[in-house]
Amino acid sequence: MKLLIFFVVVSVAVTVAMIFQSLRQELNLRNLRARMVESSAEVRRREDSIMEMKSKIQTLKSSVETSSQKLEELKKEKTDKEKALQEAEKSLETCNTGKARHRRAHTHIEFLMLLGFR
Repeated sequence: MKLLIFFVVVSVAVTVAMIFQSLRQELNLRNLRARMVESSAEVRRREDSIMEMKSKIQTLKSSVETSSQKLEELKKEKTDKEKALQEAEKSLETCNTGKARHRRAHTHIEFLMLLGFR
């Protein structure tokens, strides 16, 4: 009889220990699932953030490309205007030289007229 009571007590103790262990494992699984869901949500948020940053970078790249094209156009325009200015200065110099020659000739003619040569 004592042996039977001993086996009943041992089997109840083993059953209680197994129930305790299974409850503990179930709680661990719940915690792991909750952490996994949180981690998935965090990954999703980071992926969304990365996609948003990629979009912003693409926008900035296109803006930089547009600005670079405008800069190139302005440089070309500046070069063209500098060439036009040089040509205008050269033309002005030629004109001033011709004007100076004309004045000398006119002065020479006036001088000759004053001297009586007609």
